[in-house]
Amino acid sequence: MKRLAALLAAAVVMMAAVCAYAEAPAEDLWEQLNGQEFLFCSGAGAWDTELDMGENGTFTGSFHDSEMGETGEGYPYGSIYVCSFHGQLSDPKQLDDYIWTARITVEPDEGQAPETIENGIRYVTTTPYGLEKGTNVTIFFPGTPVERLPEGFMAWSHLGELAPGAETIPYYAIWNEADEAAFISSVVSENQERPLSGGWAAAADPAVTEERKALFEKGIGSLLGVNYTPVAYLGSQVVAGTNHAFLCQAAAVYPGAQPEFKIVYLYEDLQGNVSVLNIADLDIGSLCTYGAENAPLSGTADTPRKITGSIEDGCYVLTVQTDGKGEWRADEMAQDDSVVTLAASGVENGLFTARYAPAGDGEASVVLRHYNEQDACDELCTFTLLVKDGSVQEATGGSYQASPDESELNPVFSGEWLEKDTQFTSLTVTQKIEGGWAVEITSPVSHGSWVIRATVRYDCDYEAFVYSDGVRYDLIPGETIELKEVQRGLWGTLSLSGTMDHLLLTWYDMTDSGSETVTFERAPGLPAYSYSGNDPIVGAVADFLAADGRAKEYLTEQGYVTIPCPIIHATEMTDESHAKVYGTFWILNYVKRGEKLFNISGGEYPAIIHLEKTNGQWQVTEMEESGSGEDYADDIKRFANGNKDLEDRYFAGGDLGAEENQAVRTHFIKAYVEANSLNITAYQDFGWDPVPLE
Repeated sequence: MKRLAALLAAAVVMMAAVCAYAEAPAEDLWEQLNGQEFLFCSGAGAWDTELDMGENGTFTGSFHDSEMGETGEGYPYGSIYVCSFHGQLSDPKQLDDYIWTARITVEPDEGQAPETIENGIRYVTTTPYGLEKGTNVTIFFPGTPVERLPEGFMAWSHLGELAPGAETIPYYAIWNEADEAAFISSVVSENQERPLSGGWAAAADPAVTEERKALFEKGIGSLLGVNYTPVAYLGSQVVAGTNHAFLCQAAAVYPGAQPEFKIVYLYEDLQGNVSVLNIADLDIGSLCTYGAENAPLSGTADTPRKITGSIEDGCYVLTVQTDGKGEWRADEMAQDDSVVTLAASGVENGLFTARYAPAGDGEASVVLRHYNEQDACDELCTFTLLVKDGSVQEATGGSYQASPDESELNPVFSGEWLEKDTQFTSLTVTQKIEGGWAVEITSPVSHGSWVIRATVRYDCDYEAFVYSDGVRYDLIPGETIELKEVQRGLWGTLSLSGTMDHLLLTWYDMTDSGSETVTFERAPGLPAYSYSGNDPIVGAVADFLAADGRAKEYLTEQGYVTIPCPIIHATEMTDESHAKVYGTFWILNYVKRGEKLFNISGGEYPAIIHLEKTNGQWQVTEMEESGSGEDYADDIKRFANGNKDLEDRYFAGGDLGAEENQAVRTHFIKAYVEANSLNITAYQDFGWDPVPLE
């Protein structure tokens, strides 16, 4: 308990040192703004521009925009656009009790590298978003009537979340009209004259309640590699949303990992989404130590295999009990042979032994690996030996790197993925009951026509999922799609990278033809179709077609949507509650490829659709469709019943490329896109140019 109290005290002191509480206000404008933190952000947490006000209208600031999907050689974990800057507000003019204007100048801080790569992330220096054009700003005080705010400001005001229905704003704000950027402070409470911006409030009760635990797990619970256990809730900070600080015990998810304490900062946005802001070290000295020389190495309760090290006749001997499942191997290539050499290794009487002999003075690392029955490395242990005067004098290390539990990886790894750049090749990952995962990488019939199938296991040596039984097939289209085996024994890895909110999957295909890296991302799902127009009969027909089982008879992919194209030739009202719709009805399946909807399959159905109005709602009761072959033309003539114009319309409805029919198709797709606020600008059929949604 004393140790926890000391940790809490250290953590609170650390928080206080990072974020000081805002001071009391004064009458002068600059004094009112001094110490305030302003944010321009969407609320989603991926980007923001921050202004920290100082004395006499001065300010410093920073901008960051995480683009974890922008990867390349040397930066597999994505890109972050950043900048730091400083500036000055000057020439203030008071318009009334609530509104001021001022000039603004912004300068980039010196010494910022144009581009750097650190820890697999590319950092690109850019300009501060929201402060690129303006030379004048408007400053709004708390209490400014909402009706006096510019329309552009309202889009960034966050009033709907911070103060629903408010008639006045509850914060300070800086409006840069030229950039259409609104920088807002935190909400001013009823008992304060200044906002809480930048101020951390220590928790009165540090207990990790169920509510706090749920918040913590929502933000960090799916991170791989390290288990974070919240020990205490330190406090919160009101921003455009809320920042939270937790004291946590952190332990890597491999046997023998030594625990340490961290402060985990989470950001809860205005919509209740939670993300990780920062994970900071709690530097209060080493918490866990252990000896190495002449002592068991790594023999903790969580370690499945206990390795013992000892110095014998100047050599270092490592011993571990075997269990008949897989095998231990000493990596002869890992050590520096000028310092130590692997003199002998092998299994005898159920013990694996590796003996290292000195070769010259210095330090060298030696490595033991355990391979499971699928030949994937599930444990790796590293030791550092100090050789002096022709003898091993000291051994340190015993650090483990081990495969995480499959149950932890499966929810993140399993699922449907799409090749990031072209958005065509798909990857399906399914956990197998007997262990490991089945993967299938597919290039569809329309793009390459091949499939690779393999079984993967997580390999701690590669820190990736390794497969050595990959088989490639060619897809042979016909009445049914057939697979023809063309290559067996493909080997490669699948490795997770990126962050949880933009998870990337990278595939390394290491065949005789060389290696290729392909990046996958989560397959984007599209919302189901629902008619959004004003014609109740057309709506009933469209919704019926979109939900009809015929769509599933065609080629489908993960995340596809069925969007109907009802080319209606005539509507006949038989009475007030019954109707017939004559038309050529297209059922078309689409997937999202970048900013386009790509048509992957579909079909045409000349038909008469019968509808009935029940309880004020039109419903389809029957779809009387034409047959195929010779019946196709005969049924269309029967539908037209001697009406030559209607007959011609039926036959013309079979050409989706005709201008009139394409207009109908574009209308239904555009309505779907707008109703669901999708970033879609065009649709496309294979082999044809995209059709813009104008």
